[in-house]
Amino acid sequence: MRLQDPGEGESPRGETCEGTLKLPLSENIYRALKVEAGEELRSRVELSYRRGMIEIRIKAQNLTSLQAALNAWLRMCKTLKKVEEVVECRERN
Repeated sequence: MRLQDPGEGESPRGETCEGTLKLPLSENIYRALKVEAGEELRSRVELSYRRGMIEIRIKAQNLTSLQAALNAWLRMCKTLKKVEEVVECRERN
């Protein structure tokens, strides 16, 4: 995870904080997450997928909003990973 210091690269909308998560997740999880990306009230999320890695870039108005968005996206990733594992297990049996 990479965090950008407040004030660096400030956007016209006043966003001052940025965090990036790089997670080794499947393309199926990427497709499920992609519909959730975009602009929210206090943050903006961009997703990309390359070679088995999902990159989640979050830009937020302040550190509190960034923390809330990071926590929400991590929870979504964790939940989708568990669902994927259950589906794969059932397909094998």
